[in-house]
Amino acid sequence: MNQLNTLTILMGVSLLASCTNQISFDPTASPQSSSQEQSSADNPSMGLPDDDDSNDKTPRVGDEEDDVPFPNDGQIPDDGDSSGGEDPGDTGGDQGGEEEPPQPVFKSETFFQVDVPQVDILFIDDNSRSMKKEQEKMGSRFSSFMKDLNDVDWHIGVTTTDITNGLYGLKGKLLDVDREGNRFITPQSPDPESLFLNTIVRPEVSCPNDVCPSGNERPLEASIMAMRKHDGYNQGFFRDGVDLAIVVLTDEDEGSKGSGKTGMDVLEEFKKIWGETKNIRGYGVITRPGDVECLNNQGTFYANYIDTFITLTGGVTGSICDEDYSQSLERISEDVKDLILTFELSEKPFAETVQLTMEPEQSISWSLKGRKLIFETAPISNTKIMVDYQVDSSDDPQDSR
Repeated sequence: MNQLNTLTILMGVSLLASCTNQISFDPTASPQSSSQEQSSADNPSMGLPDDDDSNDKTPRVGDEEDDVPFPNDGQIPDDGDSSGGEDPGDTGGDQGGEEEPPQPVFKSETFFQVDVPQVDILFIDDNSRSMKKEQEKMGSRFSSFMKDLNDVDWHIGVTTTDITNGLYGLKGKLLDVDREGNRFITPQSPDPESLFLNTIVRPEVSCPNDVCPSGNERPLEASIMAMRKHDGYNQGFFRDGVDLAIVVLTDEDEGSKGSGKTGMDVLEEFKKIWGETKNIRGYGVITRPGDVECLNNQGTFYANYIDTFITLTGGVTGSICDEDYSQSLERISEDVKDLILTFELSEKPFAETVQLTMEPEQSISWSLKGRKLIFETAPISNTKIMVDYQVDSSDDPQDSR
């Protein structure tokens, strides 16, 4: 190649290297309503830009084509960057350099303890003709269920597994709990224990006039239908911002053998209505998967669909074959109490970085499970709870909730 061409190419390379693009970042982040996002940079209030530089088209020394001639017998001069490169116009090539490690992200979140812990509890009652004994065992142990909920503002409503167009098909409507037409029980109701017993034990299980409820149990679909009526027939039972517990009593599975709506369907409907403003947890007195003895005694089917729903939400189960439901209902009651003593962070934290302070200061034990802060006892009314932590950005769905 003649000298004139060589000089022309070198001038072009010099010009290309001097025209480095500038990339500017918007330092403002979009904070969530209850949290502030920070970085470990000099300005802690600045949001972090995306560290992914895969779209950075800034030319770098050494990014020119390999066959461009250089002085020193065609060798690339040593400028401290020994990496080769690709044509800057080739977006599929190696852009050179190394990605910087992501900056740590810190968050601060604030919660307030309400005056009295609250929870809405929806019972899905299997009213098929085989359930009379189980309903009586459930209804007679209301005191066991209330064991850990005496200082809680609760609503208890009951619907059935019959969603048909038949005489007893409720399709998620709450049953009347008294002659005044009230559709749920509260701590202020006269004689809540008797109201619960008389509502859970259904007269239709004996098939009066030879008309029976449906034997095709649909507890998960019934719960979806009940939630959809939150601002209609079931208005007043579901409260905004108040966690929801769903307790299923059945001797079979969804669709009897396991078909139809799933636990994910229930969660999606819940999120569609209330988003992230409240939590849901499932419970059940059921034929637990793998309990062969109970399965043989009942002569029915494992509650696989229902058990999956309960597992997804972190709840607990009891065996429908137990002669006494006291222990099962006490365990459910304890877990419901944990539900309403839980505050959920917006991000998953590194556990060792979590710092919690309360105003006024109190000595209350707490534990961390995924994103959930669980208090051993309720903080006093109107306590301000402040949580600082470093975000764990690893994608682990098993630990994130």
